[in-house]
Amino acid sequence: AEDARQVRAAYVPLVATTGEALAGQNVMNTQLNHITSAKNPADVQQWIETARRVRPRTFAKLRDQAGYGLDADDPLGREVSQEAQALDDALAGTGPKFAQLFLAIEKGDTKRAEQLRDELVLAETDAAKRLRALRQRVDDQMKQITDAAERREERSIALLLGLSALTLLVGLVTSVYARRVLSPLNRVTSRARAVAGGDLTPREVVATDDELGELASTFEDMGAAIR
Repeated sequence: AEDARQVRAAYVPLVATTGEALAGQNVMNTQLNHITSAKNPADVQQWIETARRVRPRTFAKLRDQAGYGLDADDPLGREVSQEAQALDDALAGTGPKFAQLFLAIEKGDTKRAEQLRDELVLAETDAAKRLRALRQRVDDQMKQITDAAERREERSIALLLGLSALTLLVGLVTSVYARRVLSPLNRVTSRARAVAGGDLTPREVVATDDELGELASTFEDMGAAIR
């Protein structure tokens, strides 16, 4: 149950937010690759600027989820937080280069624009690669937790079946033992009913060393005395 809570509260949101950030990086790379050949670069520029303003919020969300959903001493939580912060800082540092790119496109300096575009695409592609690796790390950890939970569930089922079989066996053994122990008492009870009905014929006593054997012997002595 604790594993299921952690997967639901921490790992699933982390995977979703990392995937959201990665999708944004992939779209950013696509837009950057075509910005110098776009028919209307201003529209692409506006989209890129909007995406760059939104991106820090995604990384902040990722850090918050890592700190909220995972334990304070969880290495994965620290790794996600540190990597999200490092990516946020690295991508924020490309701001001046984006400004130079837009200026070069505005001036019609195609060569300079393509050079800046390639440098930015390289930085954005590296960020996407790191995000992909981070998401895979979270996926792997989540899979380890679910696999371990499944193994524990299988062991629990096996233990339950084993305990059920053991309970049945103990019940059978107890029943057989009880019948064996109480058999002399049944004979004494039957003999008491016979004596109460007037049958004082001597009966052979099955000699046992326990209290029931002593009771049967004493009862036969009593019958003999009455007779």
